[in-house]
Amino acid sequence: MRDKVEFGRRERERYRRQDAVLGPGGQERLKGAAVFVAGAGGLGSAVLPYLAAAGVGALRIYDRDVVRLDNLNRQVLYAEADEGKPKALRAGLRIRNLNPHLRIEAVQGRIEASNVRVLLEGCDAVVDALDNFETRFVLNEAAVGLGIPLVHGAVLEMSGQVLTVIPGKTACLKCVFPPVPARAEFPILGAACGVIGS
Repeated sequence: MRDKVEFGRRERERYRRQDAVLGPGGQERLKGAAVFVAGAGGLGSAVLPYLAAAGVGALRIYDRDVVRLDNLNRQVLYAEADEGKPKALRAGLRIRNLNPHLRIEAVQGRIEASNVRVLLEGCDAVVDALDNFETRFVLNEAAVGLGIPLVHGAVLEMSGQVLTVIPGKTACLKCVFPPVPARAEFPILGAACGVIGS
């Protein structure tokens, strides 16, 4: 059982306008939640600020890449000065600045079958903002095995998809996409990441 969630005066004011939408206890549930975000690229750049702004209490950000110049058309968390720096760490810094009331853990690293279950420990939900199906399937298998809901997002050119996996209730990612699609560098319009990530 999680500790009782408490809010300071500034936090109460910060979330006042969404309290009416979430209803009694809604903001407390958000603050008490921990979300694992796999990928801090185009989709992660949209997902992370909205989770932080909404007041999700703990975010674990995991990405293996560094910022490249050709990322900046869609990865709006970063600036040219971030080129060559780890995405996860830069994203963590930006999110801390957006909402200092959260617990942020940002790690540069690979998600693999050997470490994924440990990475998801203590998380209430998983966001798949990755760019390859091999790692997505590893994440999917662990989330389903641990009974953690997974939200999958993907973008290609000017379109995208979102799928929510509720273990034991819905199809999993591997059920929907049985063969692993070929890995390739896909063209992407930046605004598509914003729409799907949101």
